[in-house]
Amino acid sequence: MNRLATVMAFCFTSWAYCDAPTTQPHAAGGLPYRIAYEERSEPAQRIWTLEVDLSDPRVTVKVLPGGPDPDGEGPWQTTLAPVSKIARQEELELAVNASFFSIKEVLDEQGKKLGYREGVWSSAVGWTMTDGKQWAPRERDWPVLWVDDAGAAHITTPDKVGSGARQVVAGNTFIMVDGAAPGDFAGMMLVRHPRTAVGVNADGTRLTVLTVDGRQPGKATGMTGEELLAELQKRGVVNAINLDGGGSTTLVERDPGSGELKVLNNPSGGRERAVANVLGIDVKN
Repeated sequence: MNRLATVMAFCFTSWAYCDAPTTQPHAAGGLPYRIAYEERSEPAQRIWTLEVDLSDPRVTVKVLPGGPDPDGEGPWQTTLAPVSKIARQEELELAVNASFFSIKEVLDEQGKKLGYREGVWSSAVGWTMTDGKQWAPRERDWPVLWVDDAGAAHITTPDKVGSGARQVVAGNTFIMVDGAAPGDFAGMMLVRHPRTAVGVNADGTRLTVLTVDGRQPGKATGMTGEELLAELQKRGVVNAINLDGGGSTTLVERDPGSGELKVLNNPSGGRERAVANVLGIDVKN
């Protein structure tokens, strides 16, 4: 990504956790969010941190599908689309990939599976809600990020989602509960992969999104659950969950100067993967 070659390195001094050379892609003067980039070695890491001030009345958090429901009462809920396309359609300022998802297997003219292509029918895994309307069921008791009707964010188990919930998205596991590890990490959380993680502070007024590149030897190795926990603890997060990652990990921002939507990180597949939905941030003027 050419932005990485052009930004200047410095430590964003208003962020107390900045313990490595950091690049700031732009001055966010007056905006209710800030973004920092960190590049490390041993192990090689490329990390983007987005912090959003949810107490600012200009901010709205949205969980948005890739496309319309393709089969009505059938098993599929949406169609796949790249994060940047969803952000463009919905006029978002910021967006990251969100739910884990399944797809309908479709073959091309040569009999090969289309895979994660735009327009493929899909269903989000875990409780998913947009503007108070649930469109993917609660399942597996996966933990959720939910935003209430006052705009505050919460990360809880599904049974603790309040009646005022307006946006809901599920992650496959807790990364942090009340400031500490939720227990022993297992399975894929023991292996370094590209990651998208989301956390909240104690009163739900700050949303923190961690985007970690991976599967790029010598440049970005990805993170384990323990490593994500350590990063989020430095950022004042008290509760956090792991969202879909791997080739889906994508962070998009609308440049404050040009208004152009840009992919900030380096997706591990070399390009954006089409996904089922996004966690988006709308900022009104």
